[in-house]
Amino acid sequence: MIVTVDTWDLPWITMVAEGGRLVAPLRLHQYVWSIGFTKHDGALISEEPLTVCGFVPMQGAGAWEPNLRTIPGCGIRLAFEDGTPMPVDQLAPAFGMAPSTVRTHVTVGGEEPFDSLTLYLAGALPGFCRLSVDPDHDTGLVSPPPPHWPGAAMVRGRSLARLAHERIGDSENGNGAYEFVIHGYGPAGHLAATEMAEHVRHWQRNHRAAPCPHITVQPKDATGPTGAYTDGLHVFHKKHTRIKIDWPVIPGEAAPAALADVQDHEPCCPARSQSGRVATVPATADYWEPLWAGGRRYREVTSTEAAMLADHVGPGHGRPALDIGTGEGSLARHLPQLGYRTIGIDFAPSAIAAARNTQRGDGPAWHLMDFVSDDLSALPDAAYAIVTCRLVYRWIDDKAAFLDRVRQVLAPGGTFWVVTELAGRREEDDPYRHLGITPAEAEILTAGWSVVRTADLDVLRCYALRP
Repeated sequence: MIVTVDTWDLPWITMVAEGGRLVAPLRLHQYVWSIGFTKHDGALISEEPLTVCGFVPMQGAGAWEPNLRTIPGCGIRLAFEDGTPMPVDQLAPAFGMAPSTVRTHVTVGGEEPFDSLTLYLAGALPGFCRLSVDPDHDTGLVSPPPPHWPGAAMVRGRSLARLAHERIGDSENGNGAYEFVIHGYGPAGHLAATEMAEHVRHWQRNHRAAPCPHITVQPKDATGPTGAYTDGLHVFHKKHTRIKIDWPVIPGEAAPAALADVQDHEPCCPARSQSGRVATVPATADYWEPLWAGGRRYREVTSTEAAMLADHVGPGHGRPALDIGTGEGSLARHLPQLGYRTIGIDFAPSAIAAARNTQRGDGPAWHLMDFVSDDLSALPDAAYAIVTCRLVYRWIDDKAAFLDRVRQVLAPGGTFWVVTELAGRREEDDPYRHLGITPAEAEILTAGWSVVRTADLDVLRCYALRP
């Protein structure tokens, strides 16, 4: 079976016989790839090569709504063709601020294709969209605008990041050499740009040198194993099918520098902190809420980590416990098992919804609250025998002020349990290597406590702090 129009879905999957072939220009977030498939065990399996192409789009009943939305007063349009369309009106003020720029140190030749990068980002980033500028209403806020076709972008609440490139020199063939850079807009624009840049570097180090991704198409209601090639399966949910993309991992040449290696004199770079790391915008609900809403989940508490928690905090005997930044409640659920009357708080509504929806039987109470800025008197207890904070401390902007608020709610003789990653513990080529706390930030954390106990767990360090 051969399809000769640009198609967003493959409703013909049930018409292909076992061992039969289907060739189609398949549309994924407006990126169109001509792909040959062979049917095995009810699924369509891609065959190399995958070729970027352009066809006339499907019309009529088979056409798909691109979910094109315009940011008010900006002339900027965002298309959410796959995934969940997001509101865009709140982004208008973001383009009234000067954008921040994060350099990736990943380069590309003037005529070198990078289609696999944009397809990788489309699957890896919740809130992914395609950004274009209306030529009749171009306000100059996005400069330069994406050339020829919509650019890759992602929305994070009131902020946005987009992929761009800057010419950095000449190539041997005279077509120029370019570096991928990420422009961030809005109050958390730099944080969003940093996230996208990390994925660009990850693609560079693990997937750029690899052959084509492996694509599996199954009927919408099918079940079956995920792929075996990858460090992160990307899934596109269509009307009739579910499309899974596996990215083979073949280490390539690493980008020559990480964020902390950017020279201070580069005019587009954000300010540095005294620790030498690039300063980041404070993490807010505007940034984290789209991640939780988009299905992003984080490291679960292992049995080893749970045993460390129990060893350091002891039995609860009905005393109150508070889990700050609880997410979907991975740590908070262990505290009632130790006898603590537990409340988990988070400022992201989708995180609290996930915690409630996954609870089985009795367990913690869940409250929507920003511990950094909300009135602490809103908490149900005046003081807590245990306060926990897992994978959150690194993202706090004013760490000293945060710790002062923790001390306000920690009961005399209580324990503050912190689980955080330490910088530099991951492999050199890991895109998240810089995300741990620095020695200076660890010193701020441990200063002023009468008892400091620690326990290490691979890249994590657990702190038991007592006043």
